[in-house]
Amino acid sequence: KKMALSKEKNEKKKSIAERLYINDGEDCEEISKFVGVTVRTVRRWADNGDWKKQRELFLASPHKIKGYMDKIILDVMEGKEDPNIAKKADAIAKMVLSREKVDTRITVHTVISTFKEFNLFLSQIAPDIAKSITEYQYLFIQQKGDQEIK
Repeated sequence: KKMALSKEKNEKKKSIAERLYINDGEDCEEISKFVGVTVRTVRRWADNGDWKKQRELFLASPHKIKGYMDKIILDVMEGKEDPNIAKKADAIAKMVLSREKVDTRITVHTVISTFKEFNLFLSQIAPDIAKSITEYQYLFIQQKGDQEIK
């Protein structure tokens, strides 16, 4: 029983580490300090779970792009990027239009990211329910992926 608790605790650490790596962009050294495992362990988790690719996909998701564009738009409007471009309403209008196009797209990556956040939340309050829901989420994603391919 003690070994099962240790394994469960390790899985929670791994889940937190994964979120920190993929969603927050933290490096392995910082993550190891935060979750209390060695840097080598975090690197092994990252390599085995293909976290680097997942991080790249997460950073390219529409809600992340929207956030970057919001910052650029604000910088331009406040004249932080280039004082001359703030005077050009056309440049700002194009950026806002581009941002609105990003708002309307929902990709599989966005769905996966949302599911992961929800699963992390649910696993902390109802681990058994989280496990069964996760299985249905994977089936849903797989079905949607198959439909997009056809």
